[in-house]
Parts: sequence; structure tokens; C-alpha cells
Amino acid sequence: NGHGTNMSSIIAMQGVKGRSGSGIAYNAKIMPIKAADAKGEFNQDDVAKGINYAANMGADIINMSFGGEKSAVIEVCAQRAYNAGCILVAAAGNNGVPTSDGARYFGGKYETLLS
Repeated sequence: NGHGTNMSSIIAMQGVKGRSGSGIAYNAKIMPIKAADAKGEFNQDDVAKGINYAANMGADIINMSFGGEKSAVIEVCAQRAYNAGCILVAAAGNNGVPTSDGARYFGGKYETLLS
């Protein structure tokens, strides 16, 4: 569906053959990992596998531009990646639904809300 390609371009684009343009980190190495199907829909297991793969391959930053309901399997994988030193970037919102303990889920970790 092109979103990952668009994000990669914003990050690592380099002008070529007379065309101008530069990404925000034009020397960055991109590790494309597709977790959605052809319709752009996500399966929890595929997202978890993608997160694990990125972390195991030494990714510094994992972009998780997707929404959906809270998932225990994704949470565990995201927490492992975070603990391994990966920076997890989540789409704005990502359903940030408060939990019963007053925390919100953002990109693989819970952040307690201050009242």
C-alpha cells in the first residue's frame, strides 16, 4: 500500500541524476519488512515476526505505523526489541486507549498517565 515506501523515502532519499531531494537521514540503511497483506491489513503474528526480525538483525529504529487493538504478542515482541535497545516509533494515536491501571500503550511500552 506504499506507506512504508513513503516513510523510507522521507528518511533516506538521495537526489539522483539531476533530481533534487534529500531525506532527513540520507545515509541511513533501510531494512524493509512487510507485515501487512496485499490489502494493507495486519495479522498480529506477522507484526510480531517483523518486530522480532528487525530486532534480531540489529535495527536501531523500528517504525510501527499501524493501528489496531492491544495485542499481547506484539507487546511482548516490542518490549523485547525495546529492551535490546531499539527505538520504537509508533503512528500518532495507535489507539492509545487507557487501560484499567491508568496506563496507555504506546509503541511497545506502557506509559503511566499522571493525573
